[in-house]
Amino acid sequence: MPGQVTASIEEKVKTKQESDQMRYVLQKEQQEAKRKEIEAQGLADAQKIISGSLTHPYLQWKNLTTLESLVGSPNTTFYILPGDNQQTLRMIPLDYKKSGDKKWNHQNY
Repeated sequence: MPGQVTASIEEKVKTKQESDQMRYVLQKEQQEAKRKEIEAQGLADAQKIISGSLTHPYLQWKNLTTLESLVGSPNTTFYILPGDNQQTLRMIPLDYKKSGDKKWNHQNY
């Protein structure tokens, strides 16, 4: 075969391979976009369910159960102060004294 015919055939094969490769990449990206869409919808649904159950009494209960678990921990490194009128407890890190402050300032934490 003459050189021009061989080069033409090789060019045609190369073009077909590039076209197939682009089709494959496009298909793969479309599948990834669909996967991300499904993941986002799942997260949105989960957030709707969770936000519906986050009532003030539930959060108070969760706060108390967390504090109960911290009582027995040797790594408890904060003060627990009485809360506001909604019975929210305040926690102050013990290392606030290291900052040089004589008095604790709630805006620092």
